[in-house]
Amino acid sequence: MCVFHVSSLTKSFKRFIDQTGLPIYQSHEKGEEKKPVKGIFEDFGFSCDVSKKPWDNFKRQTDDIEVV
Repeated sequence: MCVFHVSSLTKSFKRFIDQTGLPIYQSHEKGEEKKPVKGIFEDFGFSCDVSKKPWDNFKRQTDDIEVV
């Protein structure tokens, strides 16, 4: 599996997330409470899967990534 993490200190991704077809599995807004750990997010961010190939097969993971 290959995961793509994106973060920004100044810009929210909420509108992008609402419009994209990416397989996003988590996102957060700056100032939201972190769960299950305690704390507050100091950035905006999201994560999505870009490959389901095994962790130890980097070459096959990068073959899955489609650059648009």
